Amino acid sequence: MLKNTDSEFVHRFWNCEISNQTEKRRKVIYRVHGIFIQTNKIIPAWGSFVPYESRNLVIDCRFEFADYCPEWVQESYKDGNEVLIGDDGEGRRIAIWDDEYIRMRCLDQRIGAYGFELKEDGSHVICYHDDSAEIDNIDAWINGLICSAILELSGKTALHCSAVKISSGTVIFLGKSGVGKSTMALYFGLRGHPILGDDILATQRQGNTLKAVGAFPTMNLCPSSLKITDSHLFHQTAYDLGDDKKLFSFESLGIKFHAEANAFAGICFLHPSDANRLNVTEEKPASALKDLISNLGCKSVLYRKHVINKVLADLSILAQSVPIFHFHVPRGDTMPDDIYSEIITRFSS
Repeated sequence: MLKNTDSEFVHRFWNCEISNQTEKRRKVIYRVHGIFIQTNKIIPAWGSFVPYESRNLVIDCRFEFADYCPEWVQESYKDGNEVLIGDDGEGRRIAIWDDEYIRMRCLDQRIGAYGFELKEDGSHVICYHDDSAEIDNIDAWINGLICSAILELSGKTALHCSAVKISSGTVIFLGKSGVGKSTMALYFGLRGHPILGDDILATQRQGNTLKAVGAFPTMNLCPSSLKITDSHLFHQTAYDLGDDKKLFSFESLGIKFHAEANAFAGICFLHPSDANRLNVTEEKPASALKDLISNLGCKSVLYRKHVINKVLADLSILAQSVPIFHFHVPRGDTMPDDIYSEIITRFSS
């Protein structure tokens, strides 16, 4: 594990800047997911990626790691006001309190307990963790859930999806974790299509149009994704996120990054199926809104009225403006050629 004092390595290879202050007062600056983050510790998941400049979604956020753990973060704490918003049955649970700050407590039997306090406009985040939860164990949550929350609190709807650019615009892949969103995006990327994002996709309203915004050129991939697409990529340098996933830069994968705001061309929901062939069905806009809400990057912050109003308006525009299809993919299907062909046929102009 790299030490915070290894400043030469950090300056050369990490996607951040570090001020020349003492260890205690050090300021680290990251530009990730369209957010300009100032923090007091290095976040390993954002490490070995080449810095880039993006004019899109420049949101300021002060992110602090506290040196103590308040009582509400501990698993034993209950006051009757918390709302359980997630439980995957494998030891991960998320509870939320909606006060002046939004407080989220994340419990994971493998890595301990940690909590986040977020200011209602997303401009300030404090991270607390118990003695067993190290930063390099919780940075996957920061990279996903918390960055999505920052975007949504600041007025930018964020989707949990992968996004690729084809001739007619951006096509996004939605679905439950492990269904193959990143695999399909990588498949497109290796065939020359630029990628806007993976895991988190920020959106930006321009008049009555909602656009996808490329803001952080990385992909979360598991060995099975690399086996399906191009197995030699498994040996490229990546950051281990746990859960059999690694964070790769677009550069290491040899794929193009589309950094500009881009109009949507279509939405693809991916579902595992027990059938022996691919089945594609179209969804009407009126019934699509609920499905889109279920794929927000962070549903936790929907308790805030200003957030839910903005999200509903954005997703309504999206549902009514582009075709939406559900792809029911046979379980164990290891060749996404048929999905690729269907998408190119249905969405390309």
